[in-house]
Amino acid sequence: MEYDFSHDSDGHDTIRKQKTILITMIIMIVSTPFEIMLMKYFDINDGERTIAWHFFYCVVQFLVLFVINFTALEQPQYPDKRDRLDAVLSLIVAAIIIVFKVWFVNYRVNSFEEQALSDSNDTVGIITQKDLTQGKHGERSYYLWAGKNDSLSRRHEVSEDLYNRINPGDTVILQVSKEYPRINKVNNWEPNADEIAKYRDGSY
Repeated sequence: MEYDFSHDSDGHDTIRKQKTILITMIIMIVSTPFEIMLMKYFDINDGERTIAWHFFYCVVQFLVLFVINFTALEQPQYPDKRDRLDAVLSLIVAAIIIVFKVWFVNYRVNSFEEQALSDSNDTVGIITQKDLTQGKHGERSYYLWAGKNDSLSRRHEVSEDLYNRINPGDTVILQVSKEYPRINKVNNWEPNADEIAKYRDGSY
């Protein structure tokens, strides 16, 4: 009587495929602290979070898992219901991981900024530059860079109306982190002369 080893082979092959997908998902999760540190680095040193970079990075991760998913499961043109279910479930889990990663990274960076601004000074700053970006479908985003000087300025997204009213060189009132002077919050975009003198003289 001959023993059919094909079933054992299929079993080991299925386990190997599942391990491949599981390892990929684990890598997606454990890379999150690295992403947080990188976002903080850009925030402190470049004055912007580079959210677009992080979104693109997460999309690439999902696409990598998408390729691994169907390659590892060796999906035929018309897969059986079990293989199809495994593929769909793994992609759903991957999508959940990606959404959570984006939320968690932004939450941690927001918390970091709040903590940095908890020990801060109010001071006079300037608008150093203006940025206008336009999406593929015509949508626009408006940004003003503000800081104590050009090397310590930070990008802030603003409304179109405010963007049109303010120009480089205009004075603003800033809340500036003592530990990370590039992290700031604009308390007043259009201060009057008395307010400027008040914060410039430190009489507040």
